[in-house]
Amino acid sequence: MGTMLSLRTKNSKMEPRLRLLIIEDDPTSAKLMQITLNRLGYEVVGIAPNGQAAIELTKETSPDLLLMDINLPGQFDGIETARIINQKYDIPVIYVTANTEDETIKLAIATNPIGYLVKPYSREHLKTMVEMGFYKHKLENELKKNQEMLSVTLENIADGVLMVQSNGNILFHNDATIKILNLEEENLSGTSIFSLFPNISIDAFDNTKGKSFQSAGVITYTDVQWSSDNGLSLILEQQITKIQNAIDDASTYVITFRDITARRMESIRLVKIKEELEERVEVRTLEIRMKNLELERENKIRVEAEKELKEALVKQKDLTNFQANIVTTVSHEFRTPLTTIQSSAELIERNVNKGSEPDGILKHVGQIRNSVTTLTALLNDVLLVEKMNASKLEVTLESLSPESFFQCLADEYKIGTGRNHVLEYQHNVFPSEINIDRKLLGHIVNNLMSNAFKYSPVGSTVMLVVFIGDNLLKIIVKDQGIGISESNVQYVFDTFYREPSAVNIEGTGVGLAILKESVDLMGGTIQVDSKKGHGTTFTVSIPL
Repeated sequence: MGTMLSLRTKNSKMEPRLRLLIIEDDPTSAKLMQITLNRLGYEVVGIAPNGQAAIELTKETSPDLLLMDINLPGQFDGIETARIINQKYDIPVIYVTANTEDETIKLAIATNPIGYLVKPYSREHLKTMVEMGFYKHKLENELKKNQEMLSVTLENIADGVLMVQSNGNILFHNDATIKILNLEEENLSGTSIFSLFPNISIDAFDNTKGKSFQSAGVITYTDVQWSSDNGLSLILEQQITKIQNAIDDASTYVITFRDITARRMESIRLVKIKEELEERVEVRTLEIRMKNLELERENKIRVEAEKELKEALVKQKDLTNFQANIVTTVSHEFRTPLTTIQSSAELIERNVNKGSEPDGILKHVGQIRNSVTTLTALLNDVLLVEKMNASKLEVTLESLSPESFFQCLADEYKIGTGRNHVLEYQHNVFPSEINIDRKLLGHIVNNLMSNAFKYSPVGSTVMLVVFIGDNLLKIIVKDQGIGISESNVQYVFDTFYREPSAVNIEGTGVGLAILKESVDLMGGTIQVDSKKGHGTTFTVSIPL
């Protein structure tokens, strides 16, 4: 067995030179071939005496072409070596051998060589085989690359594409053809194009029958009404391009088509809308003229109403400040004075009805009653906390629809307490029903949302996220409000506790106490994440 050689020669003036690897077990034959190739202007990058050495040298030197002897010693003969190298590196092979047996030649051809040179050979024959073989390999690679690019392009364009013989038989179609036409068959090869597109006749494929192609070899069909057996109806735009084979004068036709149904329907719809708009403009023009006169009258009324509203707002502001001062001192002692206020209001109304008091008192009577109602509700919150602390409140489970429950609350917030904020409500897919205490759940959600709206600037976003899954109800409320200092988070659930920075914001300090007790009663947990000046996030988890 010879020694594996890795050879390099200096570049000649001819650039670029083909780099060749010789695989030959006879050292003398290999050396003679090397000398011949060098004189022909090629660079011999190495000589391998066996298949294993050839594979290693190929990896090391990356030659342009291999000159392979078939009868090699060792584990791999030349044919097997060529097969391995082709699979790994795609380098062309020319067999150089004295073996002319039919069976050997068949096995060699199966490895797709670019040449088969029988010993002995002439110098000119060797050069011709190398040049022609490498050129053939280069063209095959370019053709393969172009075919791959064409295949990818055809499969990714949105238009349907078919290639058809002159007799109408389909040779090829892309996936878009099946998708656009919603066909059950995945392979249309061999199907007649005339059964697929009846509007296309054989005349369109025959220049001798009066319906010849344009000078560019293209026929276009627009607004083709197409329907299938499964009831699908489309409006198509088709284009037929003729491709003439210069070798055998046979013709092939490429048919491209696209679905323009939506575009045509949209055009019809726009025309109808235009006509309707023109009619409506005429009507509206007349209405606007009449409205202008009415608006002038209403404007005068509005100016007067704004003046009255400003005066009412000043009075309402005074009353609101009065109510806020009362709320900050909510306790059990409120019940007696509240009862007195309500009784007095009834007496004032009774006297007014008798005509002994001015009519203006009736307005204040209504405001007094509203204030009593508000303060009573706040007092009820305090008493609810005490009732919870005394363990006098029990959990009453009932079936409710979470979809309806939370959506109703979200809608109420948008027009109520959260009307000056942006409410972002998110949830996962809810079950149809859950078993839970409706009142306690209402306390939890309402107090969370009330706090978020109350302590967040107007126009900011308050997020309500509800998740139901794995026998757990999770409620997350996140705001962009004033936040809670880290040292005070531990006190937020204490009854009547108020964050020092929130003293100027209306509140009693009982809402979060009710929230905490409600969550505890249902065996849940609550987590608070807050940073001063960056908002607060409450996370409530309740087992179902």
